[in-house]
Amino acid sequence: MLELEKIKQATLYLSSSMEQLYFTKYLKLVYYLDFLSVLETGKPVTNDTYYRLSLGPVPTFIKDQMNLLRVDCKTQEKELFSSKDDNLFMSIFDGTISFTSDRIGFLITPVINVDVNFNCLSDYEKKLLEDIVEEFKEKTAKDIVDQTHQEAPYLQTSPNDVIDYKLAFYLDRNKILPKRTYPLNIEVSQMEYSERM
Repeated sequence: MLELEKIKQATLYLSSSMEQLYFTKYLKLVYYLDFLSVLETGKPVTNDTYYRLSLGPVPTFIKDQMNLLRVDCKTQEKELFSSKDDNLFMSIFDGTISFTSDRIGFLITPVINVDVNFNCLSDYEKKLLEDIVEEFKEKTAKDIVDQTHQEAPYLQTSPNDVIDYKLAFYLDRNKILPKRTYPLNIEVSQMEYSERM
């Protein structure tokens, strides 16, 4: 089951912790959040489904929810649809983040005065987010896309197919987050992952 509140709060954390967070970079950071969590604990944070697309692993629910905001930001296309249910086109991110478009792409920024509640995130998840921000804040989206293209989850999945979370156990945490040096027990994580399935 998707972790909607964790998705929103992790997004707020990432967008408020980085000077410029563009859409593609954001999607890669969420990928690392989920797949490193599986590697270390046996379970993802957001529980989204990832596909192997040309720009690397992409969380589909999150991307779709972001696209609702992007479409609204760029063209007000929602007004073209007729529906009795106005919520049909609401993103879970409405009122939480906003998009601005520039020559590089879509920039994600937190909405001013939004209620932040990181209590839904465990201490482990908060620390993982901190480490991801620290490692990737200066890297470009292209740097991260290139990196994900060299890793097992991407390499061992056919184009446009779902990336299985069990491929997280082939990631090299030391290459992704070299400062995260505490002991890693992959056998325990794999056992936890197997019990969830």
